[in-house]
Amino acid sequence: MKKYIFITIIGIILIMPSVASSATYEMDEVKRFAESEGLDVFKKLMLEDPEGYGFKNTAQIESVVVGDGLPIYWVDAGKLRAADANTSLQSILRPSNQWEFTVFVDGTATSFLTIGEINHALDVVAAGGTSEAFDKAYKKISVHSDPDSSVILAMIEGTHVLVSSVDHQEVALSESNVALYGEQKASLIPSENVVTQLKVSQNAEEQENDGGVLVLNQSVERDAKPVWRMAAISGGIAIAAAWALQKAMNRKKKAGG
Repeated sequence: MKKYIFITIIGIILIMPSVASSATYEMDEVKRFAESEGLDVFKKLMLEDPEGYGFKNTAQIESVVVGDGLPIYWVDAGKLRAADANTSLQSILRPSNQWEFTVFVDGTATSFLTIGEINHALDVVAAGGTSEAFDKAYKKISVHSDPDSSVILAMIEGTHVLVSSVDHQEVALSESNVALYGEQKASLIPSENVVTQLKVSQNAEEQENDGGVLVLNQSVERDAKPVWRMAAISGGIAIAAAWALQKAMNRKKKAGG
């Protein structure tokens, strides 16, 4: 099982409350940090347990490179509560001041490096995990996106959900769906369907104080796996369960110092 470590526990709440957040760093600046200090921290952490983090040997860790990153957005709980059946996913998102980078080994997506703004400075927030399904999802939605549309990354209930415009309609694709159904059968679905699904999760969370693993409802072929719906899973294991859906359950722990 590939490990996933949170260096600083910030932004782990599944659906964030409505508070102001303003990005203070440009993407180029964050990328430079990720490729330098961020990558140094990543290697140091991975070298503590190469096999546990999914690397064959220390040489693989030393050879890793950081790919392009995306700003992470969170769901604004107040906007979600006020949303209706026609509300788009992008309209209820807010910036997190965190950025997700895919880490590659010999051109293959292998892991994640999460950079965040902490005490008015950039730092490593998390490292590890499995990025293969995410990379496939990103490539699929990018290929189909309208020329003037950019891909947005929403981190929802421990799952990477990509949002873009295809044929002038806002659509979403989850890494969990790619892992479950395969890259070809994972569907780009209208983003308002995701909002509807999240509202069900929000109502359940308010009643039961539970989180959930986000697998987007989609139509699949008869010989494919049955449609998975939002599974009510306690918040303490929600992130680990999301990785299990990708066939690579990760153990997570807080850094000791």
